[in-house]
Amino acid sequence: SQAAPFAAGVGALMLDANPSLVSTGSACPASDTSSDCLDGVYDATMSLPMRNLITSSAVDWGPQGPDNDYGYGRLDAYAAIDAASAATGPGGPSVPTHKFAQGELAGSGSVNAHTLAVTQTNFPIAITMVTPGWTEGGTTDFDVTLLDPSGATVATSFYKNKRQETLGYLPTTTGNYTVQVTSVQGSGTYWLDASFPGDVVAPPPPPAPPATPATFTASGASTSQINLAWSDVSGEDGYRLLRATSTSGPWTSVTSLAANRTSFSDTGLATGTTYYYRLAAFNAGGESAPASASAKTTSDTVAPTAPKSLKGTGGRSKITLSWMASTDSGGSGLAGYKVFKATASAGPWTQIATTTALTYEDTAVTKGKVFYYHVVAYDKAGNTSAKSNVVNAKST
Repeated sequence: SQAAPFAAGVGALMLDANPSLVSTGSACPASDTSSDCLDGVYDATMSLPMRNLITSSAVDWGPQGPDNDYGYGRLDAYAAIDAASAATGPGGPSVPTHKFAQGELAGSGSVNAHTLAVTQTNFPIAITMVTPGWTEGGTTDFDVTLLDPSGATVATSFYKNKRQETLGYLPTTTGNYTVQVTSVQGSGTYWLDASFPGDVVAPPPPPAPPATPATFTASGASTSQINLAWSDVSGEDGYRLLRATSTSGPWTSVTSLAANRTSFSDTGLATGTTYYYRLAAFNAGGESAPASASAKTTSDTVAPTAPKSLKGTGGRSKITLSWMASTDSGGSGLAGYKVFKATASAGPWTQIATTTALTYEDTAVTKGKVFYYHVVAYDKAGNTSAKSNVVNAKST
């Protein structure tokens, strides 16, 4: 489809104007046949802010709402980019007059006429006729003819037994042109779509930007999560959420949310840290002034459990240590283990390694000499466990 490169180019310009419009969530794997993935591309839980702006700013043609013949309507590149970032400003050229009509033909030989009031000659007349009830191998066959103001035929579309008929003609004179839809055989309804140089239609002005989200609040829910809530804004197409660890920034994009959302849980955060948020509503007219809120993740003061069953085994020029895993209930999560070494059971002790594994191999040993070891666990908040049992071993 020639629509694909145009839509892709507009999407690239929108992302250039506002990188936060990137989609978030998980695309459907080929094995997912759930109802959320019927189109085979994206899960219904994904956030698709760029797609939503393109479709909401399109000019709806054909029957009301999206359909297989007209999609979401005529792509309005200027309106889509304006919606992506208020900083781009309104714009766009004047466009031809558009007319959509629906009709019905009773049977072979029946004719319907539609009038186009052509007032200029600077745009071509473009006609598309669709027979929505047409089926492959059926008998319905409608044709389209264009007559100029004198009644002379200037363009025809006589595809045999096709669902869609098209024609184009650059007018040389103004006046009332007639589009005739004729049934060669069969009966049924049709859709007639016409673009022509009638009254100049200026691009519609964008709507006013939405209001700032009210009652925006943030609260620490755990050591790694902050919950955000706000009141829904009228006339918005979605929300953009930014985050920083300082009131002066730098601000990074967290996500773009669909229209009518009133809450969001920000996860994967650092424990005991204050985060600052800005939330703005947007629509095709631009972006609201941001609402601000801040909250602190709860602090983790609970140390992990001590490693158990530490064992030391001497080998050739090495001593291998192993132990059972610690657990952490404080919320920040287990980070790893610290390994300590001494030449006497009472110390002094020197930390020789950190590791996330449950084993450690010490090669800085002297053959036949006894070394002592213990291990402690630590979490992501910096809490350290009690030490494990002390073991000793010597290399061979």
